[in-house]
Amino acid sequence: MSYHEHTDYKYARNLRAGAPETVKAFMELDKQVLRNPDNTIPPKYAELMAVAVALTTQCAYCIETLAAGEPASFAAGRRP
Repeated sequence: MSYHEHTDYKYARNLRAGAPETVKAFMELDKQVLRNPDNTIPPKYAELMAVAVALTTQCAYCIETLAAGEPASFAAGRRP
């Protein structure tokens, strides 16, 4: 057994049921920070900061989510 179990994602439903406004606020923050085309910070730098935070906090769920998403802008060769 480890801290991070892939089956833990099934508990997200419980989190959404128990704290819906918090989950909604977090999702809005994520959307505005990483997916807003009008951001001052270019997407590749926002993605790099997200990876840095995930690695610094050792958030296994964050690292897995970032790794499973679309290729990062910097990895795909897109420039700001």
